[in-house]
Amino acid sequence: MKIPLIYLANLTHYRDGIASTEAIPLNIGYLATYLRANLGHEVRIELFNLPHKLDEAIQKEAPDILATSAYIWSFRLNYAFLENIKVRLPHTVTVMGGPNFPGAAKYREQFMRHYSGIDFFCFLEGESSFLKLVQSLVADQFDINAVKRQKLAGFNYLLNGEFFDGGAGARIRNLDVIPSPYLSGDLDGMLSEGFVPMLQTNRGCPFTCTFCCSGNDYHAKVDRFDLGVVLNEIDYIAGRVKAKSLHITDDNFGIFPRDKDISKKLAEYKRTHEWPLMVNVSTSKVNKKQVAECIAVLEDSIQFSASMQSFNEETLMEIRRKNLSFGEFSEIIGKLRERRVQSSCEIILGMPKETANSHLSGIRQAVDAGIDNVAAYTAMLLWNTPMKEDPGHARFQMVRRFRVIPRDFGIYQGRKVVEVEEVSVGTATLSIGEYYNLRGFHFVLSNYYNLGIFKELVGYLRQCGLSVFDWLTGIQDWLIMHPDTEVGKIYHTFLKDSRDELWKTEEELLEYYRLDENFDKLLDGQAGANLIFKYQAVALDHVDAFAEVARIILLRNDGDISARVVSDILRHCTLLRGSIFDLSKETKYHSMCFDILAWIKSGMATIPAEAGTQVDLEYVVRVRQQEILREYLEFYGASENARGRILTRISAELLYRACDYSCNLQAVAAS
Repeated sequence: MKIPLIYLANLTHYRDGIASTEAIPLNIGYLATYLRANLGHEVRIELFNLPHKLDEAIQKEAPDILATSAYIWSFRLNYAFLENIKVRLPHTVTVMGGPNFPGAAKYREQFMRHYSGIDFFCFLEGESSFLKLVQSLVADQFDINAVKRQKLAGFNYLLNGEFFDGGAGARIRNLDVIPSPYLSGDLDGMLSEGFVPMLQTNRGCPFTCTFCCSGNDYHAKVDRFDLGVVLNEIDYIAGRVKAKSLHITDDNFGIFPRDKDISKKLAEYKRTHEWPLMVNVSTSKVNKKQVAECIAVLEDSIQFSASMQSFNEETLMEIRRKNLSFGEFSEIIGKLRERRVQSSCEIILGMPKETANSHLSGIRQAVDAGIDNVAAYTAMLLWNTPMKEDPGHARFQMVRRFRVIPRDFGIYQGRKVVEVEEVSVGTATLSIGEYYNLRGFHFVLSNYYNLGIFKELVGYLRQCGLSVFDWLTGIQDWLIMHPDTEVGKIYHTFLKDSRDELWKTEEELLEYYRLDENFDKLLDGQAGANLIFKYQAVALDHVDAFAEVARIILLRNDGDISARVVSDILRHCTLLRGSIFDLSKETKYHSMCFDILAWIKSGMATIPAEAGTQVDLEYVVRVRQQEILREYLEFYGASENARGRILTRISAELLYRACDYSCNLQAVAAS
């Protein structure tokens, strides 16, 4: 008998040589190593993340099993390959698994009837269930109906028109039985191609947030991979990686004391290999002091996340979330700031009981506390979460809309494929008009605060005893009233894009983009972008105009404000951070009325005043900065959308010019 061939695919959208999802698909790596650990040479397995490579492989040799992932950002792409091969080669077994699948049985049945190209859907964790499916298929010589009649646990499927619900797949509690797909060499090709490694140190989440697909009893117990294996994986990756960043997939990194050892190992490689320059991770919602200790050694490679989601107690009760007090967060943030660890806070708009005032109040608290990045998101409605599936949530009167998932679209096997997400843009306590106005404030918050372009000006405001939040709201009010100015036009274009991206039904959205002229809007960047990050890139290209609005609003304030000091601080900001995507080596010059470098070094702890003599400064792009930028532009492209995406993968500070006194310039440039 021929050795069965299994293709495992977690496909990402891919256009013009650029992948939409740059992360290595660790999940299919685990499936592969677990199968081999139990079946040895009884099966052949190949892994895929790029559509054209899977297409070429199918043309060369069709698999006996094609199994793909189900994530919201690539579901339709992966399903398109399953459906296509099922039509062409009906004896090929098609399998899907992943979180983009309903939790309630009635919705699962509807799902399976709608996506009839799937023979078996693996519900929740898949290694154990998939192994049993492969063993059953081999034993029954790939007779699909014969296997279905066995009523396999962990799978949903249709048999003779009847829906079978096999419940959730069994969790593997001893994770040591799953060999590392890095140490096995299965992911070497993707590492060498520049894809970003993903590292999983534990599985599970003890929290019950109603908007998250991990917030249920199934995932409540947290299990750990062996620490020695994790550290060996870091060693292995560091010797082969091309990407500059790392994703840690844990739901709560820092929840265990041992996570500090993982951070130390990563910090060591950052010093010796310049990797990872950025670590993307969700830190634990509890044991924040322990989390702080775990991540402090990574300094500016990581952010301490105060994932509040909301500051409104009624909302937190409805979404079953319990946060530490904000005072506790603030204390930890202050200590981490001394170690150059950036802080972030996530706030979600469109959740139950949230109002415009409570949302803004939460942002005010975060800004007043000095959190570096206050990220405001629109609530996503995901399968297998109460926010989407619980009929009782109808009392919140959520206004549901659909939008294209940024960058996740393309043409494959002659078919247009567009990924779609459902979001909440209004509730009984939040009108859709208020939603749009708050999106406008998110634009201001993102570009004038989160991006860090004007952080010295923010420091000056704080020292003068002025409200940074009031300054931000003043900017929004000014932009609303001045739509014909350079930044006013950009602001109102952002608002128009925010309205245009929303559709009342998924069917209307998909029908619109079936037309070539509309689909072309996605391909050329007119639609389908992450608007916040797209407009951050726009702001960096129009820094001088954004700075002028900042100056106008600040000088309106009563108080001891020096117009000359403000002017010099803003000039410093624009020279340091303007046009960061320009690869030129052009050096900039400015003479300051005070020693801004000494002021920054002191932690901006005083109110700067004009000095008796001027301070001459020069701003230069370092050679290493040019190399890093060139690598990212080659991987992601140079469009506004691509540049916005780069800002999600690397700290913009790594691309800012270096500033020093004129006499020290030569040493700065060579570094």
